[in-house]
Amino acid sequence: MAELDLRQSPWNQGIGVPGEFLDHHLYLLGCIVNASPALDELGDHELISLREQFQESEAGRLLLTVAAVVRNAMDQNPGRADYWLEGVDDNVGSLFEKEKGVPLVFREACNKLIHCLSINFE
Repeated sequence: MAELDLRQSPWNQGIGVPGEFLDHHLYLLGCIVNASPALDELGDHELISLREQFQESEAGRLLLTVAAVVRNAMDQNPGRADYWLEGVDDNVGSLFEKEKGVPLVFREACNKLIHCLSINFE
């Protein structure tokens, strides 16, 4: 049977990811970030050990997934990405190279998350 190659097809938009998927992951990431200070106040509670076990790995997993989905969507349809980012400050922080800060744009921040070896949560 012949292979059906859709790589050059004008109808193939790549791997489609529903917006609800991204929304769900952003919600979970927000829950982790906002629950952390509240868990600090619990003192000696069994949830503290669960947080120590899962918080950083889950936050990292969610960040990686969101970065990959967003970067993929930007690559699939650059015009749509430009439309959604119109009027939005693309600078999301600073990247320090040899102690000199350079602007870190959104797309490059996604790349840094996708290709990082570790994440330092502060």
